[in-house]
Amino acid sequence: MKQRTLGKTGLTVPVLGFGAMRLPEKDQKVKLKASMALIRRAIELGINYIDTAPAYCRNLSEEIVGRAIAGFDRESLIISSKNDERKDADRWWEHLKTSLKQLATDYIDIYFFWGIKGREFAEGIAPPGLYEEALKAKEQGLIRHIAFSFHDEPKEITPIIDSGLFEVMLVQYSLMDRALETAIQRAHSRGMGVVVMGPLGGGRITQPSPIMELLAPTPKGRANVGLRFALSHPGISSVLSGMSDVGMLEENVDTANKLSPLTSGERERIEYLWKERERRTEIGCTSCRYCEPCPQKVNIPFVLSSLEAGLTWGLWDYAKERIAFLRGRPDLGEDMSACDLCGECDEKCPQGIAVSELMRQAREKLGGESN
Repeated sequence: MKQRTLGKTGLTVPVLGFGAMRLPEKDQKVKLKASMALIRRAIELGINYIDTAPAYCRNLSEEIVGRAIAGFDRESLIISSKNDERKDADRWWEHLKTSLKQLATDYIDIYFFWGIKGREFAEGIAPPGLYEEALKAKEQGLIRHIAFSFHDEPKEITPIIDSGLFEVMLVQYSLMDRALETAIQRAHSRGMGVVVMGPLGGGRITQPSPIMELLAPTPKGRANVGLRFALSHPGISSVLSGMSDVGMLEENVDTANKLSPLTSGERERIEYLWKERERRTEIGCTSCRYCEPCPQKVNIPFVLSSLEAGLTWGLWDYAKERIAFLRGRPDLGEDMSACDLCGECDEKCPQGIAVSELMRQAREKLGGESN
């Protein structure tokens, strides 16, 4: 598979990495043997970069990755995982040691401060914070490269990049989500390795809708365009794709191996899609979760992102499927039907989003009786 240099890490990575967060499931249970076989097949096809995290796949992803890579030359593989601790050094070390045990490895190649926000970086991670612990772990050979992943507002990423502390960053980027386009170039220009997640918009690009079908008439065609779009950015070294079956894996590998540039026609269709998008409603929720806890336990960011998929991209079937999924997972919170329109979330939202009104719309368009 085609390889690219990962910033100044000294690593070369395949342009397509394996995101071990959407492993095969049946009846809400991870299929262990099928998952291990899928990862091994990915390695056989040239994907030697595998990304995992403690909470993925019902907390089983790290263990599955560890079992799947047993027997392969460890030095030939690049394994990344994540730590969501923000302040406590003892807990940070506990998480790292647990990950090493689950992965059955002596070291993790790329270790991310997981999904950090600008405030968390400034208050708990930047020196003399947890970054100092990561340095100790690196000196001990437990991790090889210190990295961060990010889900905050675009303006918050600049100080993190400019700090010069990190060797790799992992951010969302796709033809549906270009908010960090400039930040990617900024990081690349400073010698940071850039990996992106969600190159297919969490699967939305392949879903049926009139606006998505402007890109290509088939899901396979849209996936092809989506991967090639993400990899067309000169600052990106690798894209992580969560692949749940061999067919999806082999299609993506074929696209990555050929990696033809976007045609002028494809670029025109992407730009047209963005002009069409600008005519539609965009909610603007950043999943900062300042709205939590909701008195009625509504998973507000999940509901808003589902509604936005319909309003902005015309992905109504996809949006309804997400709500149906939420209704089957009470551990994740309630859907919009539990909202009593108390207005607490309206007051808490730093983006000034009229959440209560959007909950009304969600009930109307995605189902759910008004209380």
